[in-house]
Amino acid sequence: MNTDLFGNEIIKDELLRDKFIEPPFSVLDTKTGSWQNRKKQWKRLGIQSEVGRDATSFSTQASSKKYDYMPDVGSDTSIFDPALTELIYHWYAKDGGTILDPFAGGSVRGIVANKLGYKYTGIELRQEQVDSNRYQALNILDVTNQPQWYVGDSRQQLDGFNKKFDFLFSCPPYLDLEVYSDLKEDLSTMDESKFKVAYEEIILKSVNLLCNNSFAVFVVGDVRCKKQVRIK
Repeated sequence: MNTDLFGNEIIKDELLRDKFIEPPFSVLDTKTGSWQNRKKQWKRLGIQSEVGRDATSFSTQASSKKYDYMPDVGSDTSIFDPALTELIYHWYAKDGGTILDPFAGGSVRGIVANKLGYKYTGIELRQEQVDSNRYQALNILDVTNQPQWYVGDSRQQLDGFNKKFDFLFSCPPYLDLEVYSDLKEDLSTMDESKFKVAYEEIILKSVNLLCNNSFAVFVVGDVRCKKQVRIK
């Protein structure tokens, strides 16, 4: 009997899902039963990406609204969707390849990557977040198969990397829609002009670390302009 990584029997039904997990449409329906079931199975492994993240303590805007690109919200902080993570890896990443994430945040992208046989390297500014990520990974994955999280500012950390990666996957801050800390290096604390400079620097350095013929995927969301603009 063929089973998936959760031990469920694989029953072929000649649908697009057999090859792509979810149909590869330009708009993904995350409300379907198959998507929600997949997400629940990932979370049952013990992923708690909200641990170590408390954006409400520093938030300058109301972020409790549940946006489509924020599939789970705990303590008013967006939690990355593990089902989406699996899908992106399956579609774009080289089998068993190395993955770079310069805006690591919570544990999801790292744990899902190594569970699927990839090798994940993430950079996260906050020590408490990295500590939480490592603790979760040790409880879910074999000790010999752990994601690598570095603590620090990607603008400096990326300069020390001397290897190439097969895939770039990240979810940068949505400007100041969610503010994660009071650290001056935190992009979410910056005004728009400084944010753009730091954002572009990190992305450029990350892309330069990619192997040839590789993909880069960034999950981004809308940010509303606070200023009123009069259109004549």
